[in-house]
Amino acid sequence: MSPTHLPLALTLLRLTTPLALVPMIVLGEAAWRPAATVLFTLAALSDSLDGWLARRWDQVTVWGEVLDPLADKFLVLLTLLALLVVGDLNAAGLIFTFLIFARELAMAALRDGLSRHGSPISVSVIGKIKTALTYTALCLLVMKSEALIPLGTWLLGLSLIPAYGALGLGLWQVIRK
Repeated sequence: MSPTHLPLALTLLRLTTPLALVPMIVLGEAAWRPAATVLFTLAALSDSLDGWLARRWDQVTVWGEVLDPLADKFLVLLTLLALLVVGDLNAAGLIFTFLIFARELAMAALRDGLSRHGSPISVSVIGKIKTALTYTALCLLVMKSEALIPLGTWLLGLSLIPAYGALGLGLWQVIRK
């Protein structure tokens, strides 16, 4: 594979990861959880790597800009749905999942609306913090270690602070214009 295609290939792999991950969580026995955790972790790490490589190698493409946030949403939201289906999230986790879904829908609408008017929302440090907290929380929850589930749920809730902070900044950007 040419290095010119590697960043987009990593994004496409992350986009398709839930096709293997969700069945590993939903249909798999406990023995599948370590493999699911490794798969999720690799996909989460590829989120930073693909963008870094694309910028470093001057390989930023329209497809990458469109597919990268879509891949992130698929990975997070489908993993949350899988954890809900198997009953791995407690009541707080259920509420956090609802709030994450609501935020992602609001952010998608906001990005779409702003981009139609020539004002795209750029990635911010607060968004990167949200992503890191969300990925860490989901990694702990996919692992399904009884000792780590409370920490994973707590981190999932904590990720809502920067998530809604980024949404607020996006709304502020709209109001200012």
